[in-house]
Amino acid sequence: MALGMGCSPDAGKDPVRVAMRVRASRGLETLTWDTLELGVRAVRFRPCAPRDDQLDWPGLPPEVGVVPRVGAPPGTVANPRKGVPQPWIVGLDNPYNTLLPPRVRAPLGPWCQLDLVMQGGLFGQGALPDGTAIDLDLSFPDLGLPGDVEFGADSGETTGKANKTPVVVPVILDFGAPEWLAAVQPALDAGQDVSIGPDSAEHDALVDALLSDAALYSDLDADGQLSDDERAGARLSDLTPIVSAAARGVLQSP
Repeated sequence: MALGMGCSPDAGKDPVRVAMRVRASRGLETLTWDTLELGVRAVRFRPCAPRDDQLDWPGLPPEVGVVPRVGAPPGTVANPRKGVPQPWIVGLDNPYNTLLPPRVRAPLGPWCQLDLVMQGGLFGQGALPDGTAIDLDLSFPDLGLPGDVEFGADSGETTGKANKTPVVVPVILDFGAPEWLAAVQPALDAGQDVSIGPDSAEHDALVDALLSDAALYSDLDADGQLSDDERAGARLSDLTPIVSAAARGVLQSP
């Protein structure tokens, strides 16, 4: 279950959808995952500064504050500043299943920052056609965009209506270098089952390979999957480790 904090996602006619995906590792395309989850505790969207040359905040009223912590009573407002857009926080009760349709949503933007507060990392269980199994339990740092990048609404396009409603552009957080399983591929190719945890010798290499090319993309066809064309031309920003306190902000533990 995901809980948005700030105002109802229905405040925007077409809420912004965020998908999280892990790309197939080159040379292991036949690997089938039964479970492939990201240990995301919360996603924080941070607003763009208001601009005079675009439609600002059609979905999220700028006077709305945010719930000061995950699990606080709905409607609790933390230091609202009238006229200043506030962050939008989505708390996740369970790990994010990358094999299912998107389930993180925010009101219509524009947004300029996105942070992931992690509780764990990547959890995966899968197998090759010959039955060779892989089990992953990897630890990630908190993650975020290294700089401002506008996403969530394209104010340069409209629906054709007189009110010029911005077009919503979903986004995808994509993890994994092209051959991110290279550290364990020789064992898998030899028919050896692989089990990797935080203390395994290959752990850090796999984490580096997953995060080294992690990025935010526009989901141009809104299908929740990253196509080759989108990967080639719709990259918005890298996703990089950030200082935990900066990501957590109002997300102090209850």
